[in-house]
Amino acid sequence: MKYLISSFLIISVLFPAFSQGHTTFGEEGEETIDAYFAFKLVPGQGGDLIQCAIIKKSNSEAPDVVKYVTMDEWVKQFTGYSKSAANPKSENLALKHKVFYVPDTIKYMGDIELEKFIHARTKSILNNMWRLRYREYPYKSDYDWKGGWARNSEPTVNFLPSKAQWKILESYGIINGFNDFVKAEQVIRLMTDMLDKNFQNTYMQSTDSDYVEPEKPSISGDDGTGPK
Repeated sequence: MKYLISSFLIISVLFPAFSQGHTTFGEEGEETIDAYFAFKLVPGQGGDLIQCAIIKKSNSEAPDVVKYVTMDEWVKQFTGYSKSAANPKSENLALKHKVFYVPDTIKYMGDIELEKFIHARTKSILNNMWRLRYREYPYKSDYDWKGGWARNSEPTVNFLPSKAQWKILESYGIINGFNDFVKAEQVIRLMTDMLDKNFQNTYMQSTDSDYVEPEKPSISGDDGTGPK
């Protein structure tokens, strides 16, 4: 009897320890992350021209939960220097996915300098996302930001890309407007592409003259003769 009571107490203590975690797992023990990194090309607080967020996936029909964070905190979580539901293993996702190159001279300077470089480089990419939306930097600044990449057909419209550029942005999840989030895998892809000269040139050269209006569905028969 004493043995049974002891066994019950042990099970009672251990079971909550295994059942309270929120992490789910996929096949063969692979971790399934239930949150992801995101940002959208809408000005936020503190002068940032994008809004950064961590989005937690909903397990029901309810919408996903969006938690806005500062750019610095987002970068820390993304690079594994701060705990994150979207990065539970605290991996340096910038290095893992080869978003940018780290010179050997930086690597040899030690962990502190490496962290500073990675943080600054990652934040710099985010700080340049405004170029996708604007022709000129929209705020007064002592820093010379040069020109943006947006090429709306109206020269006086500084805050919108061309129709052809919209089509490019759609491939990153910006479909209904700038309130759409770039999220999950598309975050990695867009951050990497922002440093790609071919992407930059293609985007800047995608003017309204390059836009092809999608064909509207025909209401006639397949042969063009009208309803059968």
